[in-house]
This record gives sequence, structure tokens and C-alpha cells, in this order.
Amino acid sequence: MSRNNHHQHYHNYNDRIHHQSSYTLNSPASTASTSSTMSSSAVGVDGVKPKRFFGSSSSSSHRRHHYQDSRSPQRQRHHHSGRHSTQSHSVMVDSEDRSGNENLTSSPIPATKSHTRGRSANGALTSPPSSSPLPLHPNPPALSHNVRLFSKHSNNTANVDGPTRKMMLRKGVGPVVKRAIDDLNKAIKARELRIAAITNACDEFDHWDEEKHSIELGLNAANVLSQLLSMTDDDDEIRMICAALEMIYRSSHDSICKSFADIGNTLVPLLLRLLERCETGGVRFADVSIMNITKVLLYFSRVPKLRVMLTRQQGMIDAIVRISFSILNPDCRIFRMKVLANLANAEDNRLPLYEHHGLIDSILKVANLDLCDSVREYAATVLMELASLSAIQVPMTNDDRLLSTLVKLMASDDTFETREYATTALQNLAYAKDNRIRLTSYNDGAVLEGLKKTMTKDKNEKARLRAAGALMNLACDDTAERMGVH
Repeated sequence: MSRNNHHQHYHNYNDRIHHQSSYTLNSPASTASTSSTMSSSAVGVDGVKPKRFFGSSSSSSHRRHHYQDSRSPQRQRHHHSGRHSTQSHSVMVDSEDRSGNENLTSSPIPATKSHTRGRSANGALTSPPSSSPLPLHPNPPALSHNVRLFSKHSNNTANVDGPTRKMMLRKGVGPVVKRAIDDLNKAIKARELRIAAITNACDEFDHWDEEKHSIELGLNAANVLSQLLSMTDDDDEIRMICAALEMIYRSSHDSICKSFADIGNTLVPLLLRLLERCETGGVRFADVSIMNITKVLLYFSRVPKLRVMLTRQQGMIDAIVRISFSILNPDCRIFRMKVLANLANAEDNRLPLYEHHGLIDSILKVANLDLCDSVREYAATVLMELASLSAIQVPMTNDDRLLSTLVKLMASDDTFETREYATTALQNLAYAKDNRIRLTSYNDGAVLEGLKKTMTKDKNEKARLRAAGALMNLACDDTAERMGVH
């Protein structure tokens, strides 16, 4: 069959993670949820390389939990939040293949994926439940006249852009949100007022209504919080502000794009510096701040238009490299790998990622040693994405550690998706003619043996298809004899 036939395939899957209010302490525990798709780039059979991005899911479950309001003990209440979604795996194919037929060809496999796991019904990522919620502030200050409680009867919507004003009027919540943001602005110079204002803002922002979060971003909530974050070294304030930022960025892609264009070049470097500070120790509530900062970066990485700009931010790739040696809980490691998978989704990012010192070593270490299934799955996804770039297929194939990792994941990992992505990565590498002899002869036929085992015994149909495609790509005059006697 012709190697020039090219088909794009789109995959979609979801998994699950639990949620608690983002400004309480998160306990490590997770499983995740993900949506996937594919894109174009060089690989063999069927032109398939799953490319993922965040999507919404249909069904949801609800969790109720307690948290302590920092304004006064009398205002403690039950707080309901955290819609989650699970969805059975589904597959969407493009217009060329809507019949569902898999046409085996040796054309390049498009490979690009961005991931999401642990998303609520509206697409927001959630954090794991905590058995002992952390109060926002142990001794809540009294609110002065400068920090007013919200009045639902206020109607001050001046200086608001047209689209935001329309949403405010439609939702009927604009004045309340605007008051919360105004209070943050007024409290910038006094710490006790800041604590009260941030606490009130967190209470107002902690919801899963995407349109309301768009209103919050339209009212420049992120700008005010970014300014507050740049002014403080207090661990408690940092925790609360990062939690508030995570809440408001549970917004639409368009709103996130506008906010990033406005303050991204200031906010992202600030978050990356705080992330490194939290990871090096000596910071209270470090796990909570690390989780919320990582989720903000993940929300940015979900937006295709922002992936290249985000990767170019100083310290961004270094933050991902640290996953292999920083002490992080499973959820933080999962979200960190999701960010990398999303960044690798952009074709322009693959070469800089591959060439960045220490990144491949970090990915291989995680893929081989991490005990969390989801972390290994995202590591395999990143390798698959990188293997789709023709410029680096030969150097990747010449890396013994990388080949042994892919063979191990393909042949023995417990997760269906991990085996599928590792097999697809080998199929991508097999597409380059210069790699065929190397792959068939590596470690006395280890790649051939792994592909044969996967094609004949794996319960995942997609993995079997990718293995067949890889073998088809490897078959040529130079390899026929070796493959025939294996």
C-alpha cells in the first residue's frame, strides 16, 4: 500500500479525579481524566498519532465537603463544589475515515496530544479531597469600612468592556464580583485588609461556572491578584492568592487568551519562581501552592494558541525537568506531566523540548520508575509526540535508553493507553528509512519481539493496530531477511 496515504485520527478518553475546594490542603490521591485527539506528523501506518486536548465531558458526580470560612467562626458553612466527570472511552475520526474502517498504509502518523485529567463537568481541573481542610486564616481580621461585604444590590458596572457587561447582566452576578475585586484593590497596602479581602474573593470565586469566571477575568481579577502576589513573601498570602488564581482561570479559552495577552509575561515568570521556591523547602502549605500554581499553568497549556509562548517562558521547561527529582505528591506529578504533554502537542515546541538539557533524561526516569500509572502514561504520550517530528527521529532511535524504555512500556505496562502510546512512538520512529535496520537489530531483536507480542496478544485493539503498522513500516529489502528469521 502507498506510504503517501495520510489519514488523521482522533481519539478521546476521559478519566477521573476527585475535587475539594482549592484553597484547602490537598491530600495526595488521584486518578485522572483525559480527552484526546490527533494531529499530523510523520509516522507510518494509518497516519495515526493521537493528539490530545482538553474537552468537556457529559456525566458528573458531586462531592460535598466542609471548609472553614476565615471571616468569622459564625460564618462557617457547608460548601458544595467540585463537579467531576467520567466518560467512557470514545473515538472520533475525521471526515476521511468516518466509516470507521482502518486503512493500513505506511503514511506518516499524525501525533500530537494534549491532555486533561480530573476535569469537572465544565472542563475545569479539580484537586483531590482532603480529610483535614485548612482554614484560610487562623485569626480572621475584622473588615474595616475599606473592605466591604458584598452587596447584591450594588449596580456599579462602569469601566467594564461590552462583552463582560453583557455577561454580567445576563448572569446577574457582576456587581458582587466587581465589589470583591474592588476590595482587593483597596486592600493592597494593608496586610490584615488583604487577608480579609482575599478570603472574601476566594469565597466568591470558588465555583464551576465558566461564564462567571470569564466575568471575573474581564473585570481584571487576575491583574489585581498578580499584583498582590508580586508584593508579598508571606506563605499564607501566597497560598490564598494562588488558590484564587486557580479558581478564576477555570474559564473559557477566549477569556484565558485575553488575560494571558494582558499579564502572561508578568504572571508566568512569577508563578515559576514561586514554584521553585515551594519545591526547595521551607515554605508552609507548599503542597497546596504547588498544586494550584501547576493547575494555572495547565489551564494556560490547554489553549493551543498559548503553548508556544508558554514554552518560551524562562524557567518553564526547567520546572518540568524537576519532576524527576523534586518531592511531589502524585497529583502534582500528574498535572506537571499534563502540562508537558500539552506543550508537546504544538509542533513548534517539539525540537526545543527535545534539545533542552535534562528533559529527555527526566521523562525516561519517570517512565521507568514512577509508580503512578497516569504519570507513566503521560510520559509515553510525550515520547510519542516527540517521535512524530522527522528532524529528531534518527537521534531518538540511536538512544539506547529511549528504545529500551519504549519496549518496556509497550510490552509490560499495566495501562492500555501507555502501551498504545509507546507502540505508536515506535511506529513513528519506524517510518524513517534510516531507522529500520537499527530498530530490527536493536538488542538482538527486542523491538521486533515486543511488536510481535503486542500485535498478537495485547487486549487493546489500537495497540495491536499500531504494532502492525510499525512492523509494516520496518519491512523493506534491507530488513526482510532479519524479520523473516525472527
